[in-house]
Amino acid sequence: MSSIRMPDEIKTEIDDALDNLNSPEKLNESELLSLCMVVRHGEENPSVLPYQTLKAILTDILDLLEKENPDCADILRGRFWEGLSPTYMIARGRPQKWAEKTFYNYQKKARGEFYSLLWQKEQNCKSDFKASTPVDQDMLLPAKPDGSAKTTRPARTNSNLRWVLIFAVFIILAASGWFFTLGKAELFPQPTLTPTAKSIPATISPTLTFPNATPTLPNKISVCGEAEQIPVDLAVPRFLRSQGVSSFTVENTPGILNNSVRSLAIDRTGLWIGYLGAGKNPPNGLAHYDKKNLANCGLSKIMGGQDINALAVSASGKLWVGTEENGIVSFDGKEWHSYTTHDGLPSNKIYTLTIDDQDNVWAGTWDGVAKFDGTGWSVPYRVENGTLFNNHVTAIAFDGEKDIWIGHVSNGVSEYRQTDSKWIGYTATQNKLAGDKIRRIIVRPKNAQQPESVWFATTDGGISRFEQGKWTTYRVEDGLPSNYVNDLALDRYNRIWAATDKGVSYFDDKIWKLYDSLDTITIAIGSSCPTDTPCPFDDDQVLTGTPAIGFTHSRIPLPDAVIKVTKVCFVAFVTSLRKTICPSFETSFDTTLSESIVTATFPESVKLGETLRFEITVSPQETYQLLETRGDFISNTDADDFNLFKAWPQLA
Repeated sequence: MSSIRMPDEIKTEIDDALDNLNSPEKLNESELLSLCMVVRHGEENPSVLPYQTLKAILTDILDLLEKENPDCADILRGRFWEGLSPTYMIARGRPQKWAEKTFYNYQKKARGEFYSLLWQKEQNCKSDFKASTPVDQDMLLPAKPDGSAKTTRPARTNSNLRWVLIFAVFIILAASGWFFTLGKAELFPQPTLTPTAKSIPATISPTLTFPNATPTLPNKISVCGEAEQIPVDLAVPRFLRSQGVSSFTVENTPGILNNSVRSLAIDRTGLWIGYLGAGKNPPNGLAHYDKKNLANCGLSKIMGGQDINALAVSASGKLWVGTEENGIVSFDGKEWHSYTTHDGLPSNKIYTLTIDDQDNVWAGTWDGVAKFDGTGWSVPYRVENGTLFNNHVTAIAFDGEKDIWIGHVSNGVSEYRQTDSKWIGYTATQNKLAGDKIRRIIVRPKNAQQPESVWFATTDGGISRFEQGKWTTYRVEDGLPSNYVNDLALDRYNRIWAATDKGVSYFDDKIWKLYDSLDTITIAIGSSCPTDTPCPFDDDQVLTGTPAIGFTHSRIPLPDAVIKVTKVCFVAFVTSLRKTICPSFETSFDTTLSESIVTATFPESVKLGETLRFEITVSPQETYQLLETRGDFISNTDADDFNLFKAWPQLA
């Protein structure tokens, strides 16, 4: 390690950078931009923005720590790169199944080792740099003799002209329809560390920075009492071709607070977003998005920065917000109201919110179930009054018989059965539930084809289904992407959706179909909107919240085939001759996949050195049409996502 002691001021700057790792605005203001490593790396990669350069350097240091101490590296990666809370990591046994005290001790150790590695690399960089260009040392971040840090930033250079030209090219590409997103590499560029003797400016042209929000105009309608609304440019490429969804992140959308989204709720006005790990930076954890603007709701005025664990919208349109440590707040469109233990809640730790058909609000807390009847809170269900089997409540649902289903953190389910007024407990050890760690319960109503059923998401065993007195379990071997299930949802086709740590799947009552493979915490599907009063997110829309890449948006798959194949042709190239053969084809239905399979056979043999490709002609089924306003598009990509063949990001 370096013999020069790292100043405490630099440790503070590193802590601030880690806390704001997914905030371009904050990183662009960091004093660490003057580090030798950052300056030299940025000049070597002139197309990379300053905050991206700093993030790349910090990631390089994390990778070095990974080689020396994997456990410490995993703690930092989870806490700051993925935005996970300590509680979340401890509950998942990451990096190991430690007690809370052990985790925090290792987290402190991880920070110390990260400091040391960064400082060692910085001293090496300054030593190399001094040998080549000693006159530029005042642009770096050296230690003063008294141990404090000098933080003079580099002056702005005429390279701003280069940024303006690059930005102009971006505009031209976007306008022509050929500016594509090529997977995660575009969202999270990670340049390699390459030394150079030159420097880059710590700030860039305003046209390339994430703009500050424009204050709300006096005649603009406030959404949630926000001080500002930030326009969202939907022309910016956000589509992840490998996943089939658009991802809204800090990197591509000004106004996103951080990339960890814990809860979502949709109403007629748009999407409510509850962030995870918001902590003190940024100061509030709730936002609203209506496909035009992002409004960051100033909840810090009411309760300070909080993880938003639950969101619910009542029939009257009132928004209810459950927080990690500060109780519940509600918003009626004009005013915010706060409720804590002083107002009758049994605990300020809120894990779930449910609205019943009488517009009563039910809250699952760390210490029982609370109910708000429009005037005040009561606590009808707790272990102490002989109802629940455990007070730590994570899920609440009501079925068609008015039975109450209540899920617990790690103790299964409590059910109140109306027929005999009894409480019944269910656990995995009884071979009823898939697991005991319940995270969501939903009721699928009956229809002409299906009876009513109750579904349970667990993080230690998959999904359970209770239907007509019978229990069914779904796990990885049954088609789920993972047994760690965070959330459930129901679409307009009565299909169950599951959000897991390894992707989203939906169940068509035959098989589970993979929707994407992203680590997903929560899922929300829009509701039906009258044609005369359209809403931003109708029941064709599906949105998910992730712990690392913000929230995603796409549309739900239709239950039947949208297109039909009308012709299959093979094109063979023999020497310089082109030969096209269009044989007849067969269509069959694969019951194991619930998909139609088209089979066509090339009638000749292909010789070594010859080229063969195929062309397929398709047309929409008569009952469907592509709607640009709904977000439909046609794309054609190769598996590696780089060899695009006559593909456009979107076609009406």
